[in-house]
Amino acid sequence: MSVRLLEEALRNGKRFCVDRPSLKRRVKRLGYAGIESLGLALGPTFDDRPRLVGYHAVGNGQDDLSVSVAQFRAQIEWLLNHGFQIRTLQQWAAETRVGQSAAARAVILTFDDGFQSVWRHAAPVLAEYQLAATLFVVTDYVGATNAFDRPFFQGPELPLMNWEELETLQRLGWDIQSH
Repeated sequence: MSVRLLEEALRNGKRFCVDRPSLKRRVKRLGYAGIESLGLALGPTFDDRPRLVGYHAVGNGQDDLSVSVAQFRAQIEWLLNHGFQIRTLQQWAAETRVGQSAAARAVILTFDDGFQSVWRHAAPVLAEYQLAATLFVVTDYVGATNAFDRPFFQGPELPLMNWEELETLQRLGWDIQSH
């Protein structure tokens, strides 16, 4: 997703945005049920809810699951330069649980599946800004590949993070959840 598409999605109030054709088809097949359920749980009014910016892999940006490192860095810089407060899902929930008002213009960064490219490319970019994200891991495949994705995605089989990498991210403030 380009910075322009990200800016347009946030300006138009979208809570979740994908721009890759195969991912759009997958979301439509799910009937947006998960996204809508999560949206209903995230706050009393739309303006109080954070925006979700979801990724899978960060690398060369040549397949439907990845965004290039340059695009990812540009998106993070754009969010920060435009006053968005990047949070993990756990940080945002903790802020709202204790009665604090959630960060204005909150954005929750999420990564699905636990691709190793997130460890190699996204984590260092976020660390430069002292940021973390929420990572949804397919626990049966930790340290393996995204073979589980074969029925939905015909791209290359990609490596997933191992337990040591996941534990390191958690120590760095990342929110690690089951997918």
